[in-house]
Amino acid sequence: MSEKFVVIVSIFVVFAFSGCGEKIENTIGIDAVKKGEQAKKDIAIAGCQKLFQQKIGLAEDISSGPCLSNQIIDDWACDVAHSPREPVDDDFANQCSDYVEGKARHFVELDTLGNLIKAE
Repeated sequence: MSEKFVVIVSIFVVFAFSGCGEKIENTIGIDAVKKGEQAKKDIAIAGCQKLFQQKIGLAEDISSGPCLSNQIIDDWACDVAHSPREPVDDDFANQCSDYVEGKARHFVELDTLGNLIKAE
């Protein structure tokens, strides 16, 4: 009788814990992290483009490629540059100080027409 009990308990334990790995992967897997990062990137790009349009609407001069926002969203800066790059784009006065100082780890870069150059 004790052998049957051990076998039954063993089978129950195997079935009870066999699905745990898959459930955890589906809940907090690498894909979920990537999707969250992509969503933040998309929000930062949209916010940067909206801010660019607001600056243009106010007739602000963006010809020097200024930083539009050090924190368009948390950890993302919004910058304007020329495409192709010009020496003025490498002037620290025109770069987002939070990105240069490491306070923002990501940036959105738009050209002087508001088109996306890159976001990383």
